[in-house]
Amino acid sequence: ALLIVGGGIGIWFAMGIILIEAILATIYFPAENALLPMLVPEQDRPTANALNALNDNIARIVGPFLGVALYAWIDIRGAALANLVSFSIAAILISLVVAPPTERNARHSPRQPPLLNSMRTGIGFVWRSPMLRTLFFIQILISTADGPLTAMLTPFIRRTMGGSAEDVGLILSIRGVAGVIGGVLVAQLAGRFRSDRTLIASLPIVGILVVGLAGLTEVWQVALLMLLIGPVVVAMNTVLPTLLQTGSDDAWRGRLFSLNFALIGGTFAASTLVGSALGGVTSPQTMLTTSGIIYVIAGGVAFLRRSDLSPVAVTEGDEVR
Repeated sequence: ALLIVGGGIGIWFAMGIILIEAILATIYFPAENALLPMLVPEQDRPTANALNALNDNIARIVGPFLGVALYAWIDIRGAALANLVSFSIAAILISLVVAPPTERNARHSPRQPPLLNSMRTGIGFVWRSPMLRTLFFIQILISTADGPLTAMLTPFIRRTMGGSAEDVGLILSIRGVAGVIGGVLVAQLAGRFRSDRTLIASLPIVGILVVGLAGLTEVWQVALLMLLIGPVVVAMNTVLPTLLQTGSDDAWRGRLFSLNFALIGGTFAASTLVGSALGGVTSPQTMLTTSGIIYVIAGGVAFLRRSDLSPVAVTEGDEVR
């Protein structure tokens, strides 16, 4: 659409395209997370997920620079054409992947709409597995913490610190660089540590660093903290899908991740709105501190429920394998 319309688009047209792209992503990402375990041995899944996170962070750094260059050289059509080509190449590469077939779930009922039946089945699997119940609850807490953090980071830099728009861009760029560094480190070390223990350790560390962020007064301090927090966040975001993949079966893993993305997406949207509103009433520092505390609480839940997150929790009695 951008390639056809060009630079004459309005903001609402652009937002509509972004919305459609986000809807399509809800189809793609669960399928990606369901496919990976079918292609990679279980012991290599943490490394594979870390490399996935590394790819994403590299794209977040390189992509905007390429987009700006193409926009300045050609206009929005140049960026749209590059985007179209990149997605086409990705689709061709995915079509070359050969995965083993999966069995259709025997519980499928033709009397119910497929979507509702899939959601019902996914909720049933989660409810019967202590590991999945715990992971879903932890991810709800993480999404609740991420909302105020995302909403208040820019006001914190601009309003509280008196920083410029360039400072915000610098912080976001450093955040991406930290993600790349973290991806490299986690990819190298992922196989040496159990995923459940990594999650238990990373959550309170992220929380403490976010609470520390609220007390900073200079932009360079925020930049330095972003370099510290980036690898820990990557480790956390690597082990979460690894644990979900470990706790689910090939036949219904896609439904599990679809349910997971729907749940955390809705929680994040609600917490972002609430965080923005409360931030206007209180202050960015208060909301950042609240976000950090929720991360620490999530770490406490992970520690208290560590027996559910252990690999031995994945048993045939839980109908997980």
